[in-house]
Amino acid sequence: MNKLLLLLSALVVLGASCSKKDSHRDTASVIGYDGTMCGCCLGFMIKMDGDNTNTYYLARSLPASAGINPTSTFPIRVEVDYEKNDANCEQVIMVTRLERK
Repeated sequence: MNKLLLLLSALVVLGASCSKKDSHRDTASVIGYDGTMCGCCLGFMIKMDGDNTNTYYLARSLPASAGINPTSTFPIRVEVDYEKNDANCEQVIMVTRLERK
């Protein structure tokens, strides 16, 4: 019985320690390119639909298949899958999939 309890406790601790990435899917607009060189700058500015503030996320790069580059004509409507993965810069995201609408 003690071995079973020990095994169960170990599984609970291991399960609780696993971290899941903070992934999202949303419709959005790529509204431009920020060329400013600073710690939390430089990247494609992405404004999520339904966000009524003046905030946007920055994506350092976009999938090449999207055909979007810094000289594209903005805004560009997209559906985007992304992960928030930079603890130092809350607005920086990693785009895992992007499809033009």
